Amino acid sequence: MNDLTTTYNAITAEKDKQQVAKSIYVVCRTITPQFYKKQTTDEMRAEIMSIYLLTRNIRQDVLAKMCELSVDNYARARSKDGKTFFDINYMLTFYDEAWERARPADFDWLYCIDYRGAVYCRLCDLDEQGRLLPTAETWIDERLST
Repeated sequence: MNDLTTTYNAITAEKDKQQVAKSIYVVCRTITPQFYKKQTTDEMRAEIMSIYLLTRNIRQDVLAKMCELSVDNYARARSKDGKTFFDINYMLTFYDEAWERARPADFDWLYCIDYRGAVYCRLCDLDEQGRLLPTAETWIDERLST
């Protein structure tokens, strides 16, 4: 599990989206190597390109959380339905839950909803009038952009 934690962190930190797709592919191969062992090089490239295309517009902190949630829930899902396969399609089913869990726990105050999405902050980062302090950090849930 340490290797997976390292991979989650790499997904969050990596700047190159192609490299992120490769990291996600590594997670898939790690969890279910039996489904990937006979892939040719061209099939691997196609799989990575597919992952890239499906995930390139998803924020990386959310992607990392999607990976984590899918790994944590795979055994139960597979036991319920033997046809469940650990791949990018399975991971994408955790999209909304990943958004909910990717928000840092201390960003618990919904400040506003604007063109960027739902803007969260820490309650301590507001002044007496409810305005953000100049030094305040925010976390934006882009799903709710107007």
